[in-house]
Amino acid sequence: MTKEQISDYIKSLNVADLDIIKSMVLKREDELYEERWYTHDRIDDYLYIVHYKDGHTHLTCKGKDSYEEYINNDDAVWIERKTKDLFPTFEFLERKYDA
Repeated sequence: MTKEQISDYIKSLNVADLDIIKSMVLKREDELYEERWYTHDRIDDYLYIVHYKDGHTHLTCKGKDSYEEYINNDDAVWIERKTKDLFPTFEFLERKYDA
């Protein structure tokens, strides 16, 4: 669709329709944000953990910082994140297979 077609379509909608579309757009933005965890340059709901060959770890609050550490450090093996809850859930993110 062109911008003009989208504009014409939006003009035909009522407030209830626009609210539904707005909630759908916000939901999709949240989904895309989660998929691109390595670009998070703000503190979010996770702690990011980089694991190294010698067993030690590096912890940050921003996905982008952790990903840069993981990519730029040859001793980094894998990266995960955990929620900041009392009983956190862990999520595996990425592993270097040549390590």
